Amino acid sequence: MTMDFTDQQFIFAGEIAHYVALVLNITMTSAAMIGWPSKSAYDSWWTPHGFCVVEDNATIPTEFLCFFSLTSSAVIAFVLSKRKKRLKDENPLLMERIQSSVFANAAHGFGHAFLWFMGFAAPPLEISLQPAAVANIIMLVSFWVGTLRNVVGLPIKHAATMSIFVLTVQYHLRVPPELAFTYSQSIILLGGSLDQLRRKDDYSKNNGFLFFTTSLYTLPLLVLYYLEMFWCSSSFLSKFGGHAIYDLYLSLVPFALYYAVIENKKKKGE
Repeated sequence: MTMDFTDQQFIFAGEIAHYVALVLNITMTSAAMIGWPSKSAYDSWWTPHGFCVVEDNATIPTEFLCFFSLTSSAVIAFVLSKRKKRLKDENPLLMERIQSSVFANAAHGFGHAFLWFMGFAAPPLEISLQPAAVANIIMLVSFWVGTLRNVVGLPIKHAATMSIFVLTVQYHLRVPPELAFTYSQSIILLGGSLDQLRRKDDYSKNNGFLFFTTSLYTLPLLVLYYLEMFWCSSSFLSKFGGHAIYDLYLSLVPFALYYAVIENKKKKGE
C-alpha cells in the first residue's frame, strides 16, 4: 500500500525510474537516427512517418484519432484546472502538472492535424529566406518556446534560447523529416525527466508519491514507441489506430495522475 512508503522512498524510486527512462530514451533515439541494427528491421508503416500510421483499411485516419484524443484531453484538463481552484493552494505541484498537459496535448494534437493536412509530410528544416522555410522556422520556434515553458518550466527568455539550440542541433544532425517526431519526442521526454530530477527537493514534503507517479509516465511511452518502430503493422497497434494508442495514453495520463494523487492523500487522511 502507498501509505507504507515515505516521501523519500518514493523520491528514490522515482529517481531510478527517471534514470532508466533517460538511458532508454537516448538509446532508442540514437538507434532510430542511425538506423540500427538495419533500416530494414524497422516496420514499413513506421519508416515513412517516424510513428505508426495504419495504412491498410483504416476506417478513421490515425492522425485524426490522435488529434481528437489529444485536443479533447487538453480541453477537459483546462476545464478541470479552472474548476478545481482550491487545488492550486492545496497541491500546486499537481495543478502544475495538469496545467502543463493542456498546452502539451493541444500542441501535439494540432501538430498531427497539420501533418494530416500536409499529407503526412513534415517539411524539412531549412535555413532559407524562402517564405515556406521562414514560416516553418517561425512555427517550430513557437512550438519549442511554448513546449519548453509549459513542459519543462523554463522562463520565456531561456525557452527562446533553448528552442534555437534545439533547432540548431536538429539542423546540424540533418534529422530527416520522417524522424522529426522521434527527435522532438526525445527532447521533450529528456527535458521532462531532467526537470523533475532538478526539482526533486520540491516534492520532498508530502509530494513524494506525486514525484514517483510522474516518473513512471515516460516508461510506457518508450515501450509503445519500441512496438511502433518494429511491430507497427503486425501487432495490436494495427487494429487500434497505430500511434493513436500512444496518444490516447498521453491523453489519459493527466487524469490518472490526478486521481492517483487525490486517492493517495485520502488514504493517508490528509
